[in-house]
Parts: sequence; structure tokens; C-alpha cells
Amino acid sequence: MYKFLIFDFDGTLVHTAPDILGAANEFLQKNGLPTRTMEQVQNNIGRGLRELILGLVPEWEHQEAKMRDAEQQILSIYDRHILNSPSLYEGAEEILALENLQIAIVSNKREQIGRAHV
Repeated sequence: MYKFLIFDFDGTLVHTAPDILGAANEFLQKNGLPTRTMEQVQNNIGRGLRELILGLVPEWEHQEAKMRDAEQQILSIYDRHILNSPSLYEGAEEILALENLQIAIVSNKREQIGRAHV
């Protein structure tokens, strides 16, 4: 029997992709770029902010000033979207409620985002 479980937050316990998509599309609109569908963005979710941006605007890869600005924009936007529509995946609540089991939840979100919404 397991005594300790470690879960990733996004995409494992909690479905947060719609919030990430909302932030990505707001960023794109503010920059005069076409918005994307979930299918277009989904492969770039979970690989970090820089990879998300490069998936949205690949031509900015070697433009560090634009990338830094994009990171700040998306972080600011995402902070408003982070709790718009998250939902636990089926079975997650039951696992988290198990007794005699230590559980840790990890995320690659920046610390200020995670702490602000715990």
C-alpha cells in the first residue's frame, strides 16, 4: 500500500486548460494576433510559459525583448483567469480525501501564482 503520493496540479488533478486558453487568447487579442482554439494550444500547455508563448508566436523565438514582455503580459492576464473555470478531474476528490496517506501537489507555475490562489 502506498503511504505517499505526489501529483502534478495542472492536467492531473485539476483541469485548468480553459483558463490557460483564455489568458493566451486575451494576450493574442491585445497584441493584434489571431486567437487560437483549445486544440491549437493544448500541446503547448504544461511545458512552461516560454514554450506556451513560442507555440503562440513562434516568430518571436529570437526576440528576447518581445519574449520578456509577453511573459509579463501573460502572467498578468493569467492571474485574472487562474480560477475562472478549474475543475477537479473525476476521482481526484476521492483520492485527495483518502486517510492515512500523505499527498503532495507540485506545479511548474510561478510561486507567486500558486501561493496567491492556495
